[in-house]
Amino acid sequence: MLFQVYSGAQLNVMLGSVLLGVAIGAFYDLFRITRLVLFRGSIAVFIEDVLFWTVSGYAVFLHILALNKGEVRAYILACVLAGFLFYYFTIGRAVFSVLKRASERIRFRIARLSLRIKRISGAAVLRAKNAALRLRRNADGPVRKKEKIINEDENDIRKRKSKIFKKRHKNT
Repeated sequence: MLFQVYSGAQLNVMLGSVLLGVAIGAFYDLFRITRLVLFRGSIAVFIEDVLFWTVSGYAVFLHILALNKGEVRAYILACVLAGFLFYYFTIGRAVFSVLKRASERIRFRIARLSLRIKRISGAAVLRAKNAALRLRRNADGPVRKKEKIINEDENDIRKRKSKIFKKRHKNT
């Protein structure tokens, strides 16, 4: 016999370890879903990974401390891993596929909301710009005449440049 269970206490520790592994798998799914919904850079992913492993390690430590008086046993760690793998490859796949579809809808709604915000803010900026131009025109009066004079001067400069350009190319 490969495994022998000597008491009911060891069986409780094993069962608790498997359940802890399932809980850690569900906790991992939270990070996977947030990565689907919100695209993050590599630094944010690194911080999330450190947070996940810190919390998971602390949970395993507390579990061992509470149920086995702090004695680290290989079967406890193996049961935690088995519970995690069980969740990840069975329940986790089903939950993740459902949440992946939901995250696509959430991402679409976030994108649509951000477009609305951009449109509203862009329209507000245009309104403010137009109001400022109206105020300037009303305050200065003959602004249009000044603009025409400037435009005429620019046209004269362009004509002169084109004449000079033509003369240079005729000589060559």
